Amino acid sequence: MHRTIRFLKLKGSSIIGNPVVLLLLFSLFLFGARAVWYVHYSPPEHPRAIGGVLDLRGWDFQNSKMIPLDGQWEFYPDQLLTGRRLNEEQPGKSQYLQVPGDWRSAWISERNHSYGFGTYRLRILIDGPLDRQPYEFWFSDIYSSSQVEVNGNVMAGLGQLGVNRQQYEPQVRSFTVSYTPEQEREIELLVQVANFDRPTKGGITSAIRFGSQARIDTERWNSIGMQLVGSTVFLLHSIYTLILYAFNSRQKSILASFGMMICVGISILSSSDRLITVWLPLTDSIRVKVLLLSYLYLTYFMVMLTIHLLNRSTRSWLFRIYSASLLLYTLFLCAAPYRAVYHVIFLINLFYLLPIAAVFVLFALQVIRQRRRPGDDLLLFMAAICVASSVLWGALKSYISVPVDYYPIDMILALIAFSSYWFRRYFRNAEENARLTERLTLDDRRKDEFLAHTAHELRTPLHGLINIARTVLNEESGSLRPRNAEGMRLLLTIGSRMSQLINDLLDAARLKEKRLSWTPASCPCSRLPPLFFRCWPI
Repeated sequence: MHRTIRFLKLKGSSIIGNPVVLLLLFSLFLFGARAVWYVHYSPPEHPRAIGGVLDLRGWDFQNSKMIPLDGQWEFYPDQLLTGRRLNEEQPGKSQYLQVPGDWRSAWISERNHSYGFGTYRLRILIDGPLDRQPYEFWFSDIYSSSQVEVNGNVMAGLGQLGVNRQQYEPQVRSFTVSYTPEQEREIELLVQVANFDRPTKGGITSAIRFGSQARIDTERWNSIGMQLVGSTVFLLHSIYTLILYAFNSRQKSILASFGMMICVGISILSSSDRLITVWLPLTDSIRVKVLLLSYLYLTYFMVMLTIHLLNRSTRSWLFRIYSASLLLYTLFLCAAPYRAVYHVIFLINLFYLLPIAAVFVLFALQVIRQRRRPGDDLLLFMAAICVASSVLWGALKSYISVPVDYYPIDMILALIAFSSYWFRRYFRNAEENARLTERLTLDDRRKDEFLAHTAHELRTPLHGLINIARTVLNEESGSLRPRNAEGMRLLLTIGSRMSQLINDLLDAARLKEKRLSWTPASCPCSRLPPLFFRCWPI
């Protein structure tokens, strides 16, 4: 029994310690965190518009979350109508259109694009004014120019409406409209829209949210605050990574990290609430191009970082073809008109998704070959999974409806994983440097001990040789041949120099051990010039 329990414990620990299992659990955690986030921000059960009318009588706006105005709206294609024209004139034919969604189905003729203009109309039945606060509408994505009218009053507008391409100017960003009814029991909402730039998406493509001003402002400013915090964190990280690269320009992975951080920060500011347009006077076409380029170069720098961290070469023909293709597409995006960009949107998806797949392939090959430490591979894999999750969900937002535009957790966890990798790598390098320093210090001490021991061992026989040579030269100088006498004098000179060298080695060892003693003695002045020139030769 005990053996079975022990076996099961060992088996369970080995399964949990398996990198594949850990990555699967981490992926499930990311999915679960996003699901919890979406559930938290999901609107409550609410009525939906039917036949252009939304009945919200009896709805508790004071204590309920904001709700989306989804359902069947009345739509007038090819007409830019106001409330006054609707009441005084006989408008053209209308039909009911599902909102949010692309308006292409509103035209009877078969169309392969979403260009056109029209007017949305929704009648909202309410119980009257709220207590000490107005109603508020939150508009997110209306492509590509719009004007909002509430009960005959023009409340807001973006861009320039027009019945053709020459008359209109696109502009898309989120905005709010507040309205306080006097005694009205109905709110008539008119939204005039024109689109001559986006061929695949036009009209009200994201839900218009409605509620009390306090609720809408709270939700909206929470979203804007998270976007500001997220973009600030990534932009600050890009600054300090650039500083690190300035100190160590040989580490190209730091430069790739800088590119990734700044691309993430710019993409956050350019999407969702388009905060970049608040600070910079950018047209909508420039903003869209900046957003697309930030997405493309985010994955490019991610591939570059992966290559450098896995000690691979960026000179491979695949990476060169990828870099050249991306450069050509960048030039096209910068030079092409706004409308032409959307005709090649499939290339954006290609440059956006394929590099993510390449990163996973590179990491998988590295794990199979086991050339790196498992901890490092796991951290980098986790960061790649976080970025891939953010990229894939961002692409899915074009096809499915989500309750909230901005989701920060994926990229924050990616930043934490990358930072953990860098800190782990730094501390490991610091430990290795400490071990190398200790080893070099030990080797240096052993070298000094060896030299001191060798000097001691050589000193005694060397002095014996010097004394024998000096005795032979002094006592047998008369019987020695001149050549032999010269050899004995040369032997004495070499022996004296070697003795002086040995004494210097011993003095150096004593000096390093701080046990060198000084003996003051008188010195004749006549010996100073030769000593000076011997120490400092000219």
